[in-house]
Amino acid sequence: MLSTHCYPQDTLKLCVADSTWFPFIIIKKDVVTGVYIDILTKASEPLGYKLEIDAIPWKRCLHITETGQFDGIAGVSYQQSRAEYLNYPNDINTPSSTNFQLSQVDYVAVTHAHTKFRFSGDVQQLPTPIRSPLGFSIGKELEALGLEVDNAALNDDANIKKLLRDRDGSVILIREMALLLANNNPDLIIHPHPLKSKSYFLAFSKKAQISQDEKIKLWRSIERVRDDKKFISKTLERYRQ
Repeated sequence: MLSTHCYPQDTLKLCVADSTWFPFIIIKKDVVTGVYIDILTKASEPLGYKLEIDAIPWKRCLHITETGQFDGIAGVSYQQSRAEYLNYPNDINTPSSTNFQLSQVDYVAVTHAHTKFRFSGDVQQLPTPIRSPLGFSIGKELEALGLEVDNAALNDDANIKKLLRDRDGSVILIREMALLLANNNPDLIIHPHPLKSKSYFLAFSKKAQISQDEKIKLWRSIERVRDDKKFISKTLERYRQ
C-alpha cells in the first residue's frame, strides 16, 4: 500500500490503482504522483482538506470504497453498476466533456505489426484476444459486445509484453499510455482512431462521512483547477519531462 501520509482532522482518504496510468497517476519509488493528484491537491486545499492517497489493486480499490473504508476514488469512469455505491457529479455519462471531470481520455488499440491490421473504427474487427487490465470498464464493455477479452493482467505494461510475446490480438489502453509504452517499438502499431472517449472523475463512496454540499464544493473546485490552463500546461509538461 502506497500512501501520502497525512492525517489531519479533515483528511480525504482516496484510492487509485496500484499501477502507473501516465500522466494521470504515476507510481514511482513508493510515491503516488500525477496530474490527478496535483489537480485534487490544489482543489482541496482552499476547502481545508488534506489528501491521503493509497495505491492498491483496482478491484480492491472499488470494493473497499464500496464498503466505506475509503472516501472516494481519484479517477474513475462512470458505470451503472458503480453508481450503486459511488456518487458521481450529476452531469455524467455524456459523450462530451463534463464540467466536473478530472480528465477526458481516448482509448486506442495497439497491435503487432505482424498482423498487418489497420483499425478504422469497427471494434468487431479488432484482433483477438483483446487485452485490457482486470476490472477496467473498457474491457467489460467490449465483452458485452460479444468480443473475446483477456483481462487476466493487472496493468497495461503486462498486456503490451503479452502482445510482443504472442504477436497476435490487441491491447486497449489510453492514448497517453500507448505512447509511453509502445511509441518507440517498431513491432507495435498505435492506431490513431480512438475506440472511445471517456470522462474520469473524483467519485465518492455513498458511505463516506462527507455531505453532498461538500462534495459539490470539491467538484466545483476541481472544475476551476482543471480550467486553469496555465496550471494544467505546467503540470503536464513536468510529467512529460
